[in-house]
Amino acid sequence: MERVAWSGPGRAARFAAPVAAFLRHGADFVTAPGLEDLVEKMNGLTGKPLLDARTLRRQIEARDHQLSHPYAKDSQIQGIRNARRRERAAGPCGRAAGRRLQGL
Repeated sequence: MERVAWSGPGRAARFAAPVAAFLRHGADFVTAPGLEDLVEKMNGLTGKPLLDARTLRRQIEARDHQLSHPYAKDSQIQGIRNARRRERAAGPCGRAAGRRLQGL
């Protein structure tokens, strides 16, 4: 939340006020200092033990392992990596490219 609220100019800064309002007033928005506390609060919203902290921790750790592995087969991870690779290889586009071309 802090990162969104204090990100400065740009897209994230435009959403800081609505996100902060949802954090304060959203009935189903919970925060906690740790995973176990977060799962407890999330289960408290439903009154049922729908989530298990140990199972969720295993899933998070497995996902983290995939992120650290260069040959991960997860399509979302591949998409992120491909987008980052393309971003580094492609020149500026949109307004930045227009400004640069005007100076030629």
